Amino acid sequence: TVLRLGLVTDTQDITGRVLEQRDAASVTEADVRAVLPRFLGPQKQVPPMYSALKVDGRKLCDLARAGVTVERAARPVHIFSIEILSIELPRVRMRVCCSKGTYIRTLLEDIAAAMGQKGTMSALRRTTAGVYTEADAHTLEEIQAAKDAGPEALQALMLPVESRSEEH
Repeated sequence: TVLRLGLVTDTQDITGRVLEQRDAASVTEADVRAVLPRFLGPQKQVPPMYSALKVDGRKLCDLARAGVTVERAARPVHIFSIEILSIELPRVRMRVCCSKGTYIRTLLEDIAAAMGQKGTMSALRRTTAGVYTEADAHTLEEIQAAKDAGPEALQALMLPVESRSEEH
């Protein structure tokens, strides 16, 4: 996960429309390290408008694209750890271990705000989801090759439904 300081977009990530850009030169590595502990543990997080969460049967992202903003209740999430991997300001690369339902884009924007800054997510790589890790994943090429090899080969790539359990 990469936080890009000094930039605000409508989607909270680098793919969105830039709403504001400011110099983040005043931020130091010490500033970054000082605010991160505030975000550990149980938190309440307001889901972003650009999300698949539904309100009255409509996805928030569809409403946002139509220019509609609706009130969203804060939801409980848990941040288990935040590890700084590198700081090359205005970018901070980190690894976050969190509960389901956490919006990393929102977390990063909140971290920037805690430093009196603006920020947006410029990269995200999900390395685990529940009990599944990158080691359980297959490339599209591997899946296509297994499909071409027949149903048994494709079935061999799949994990049984019973392998799923709750995270943390």
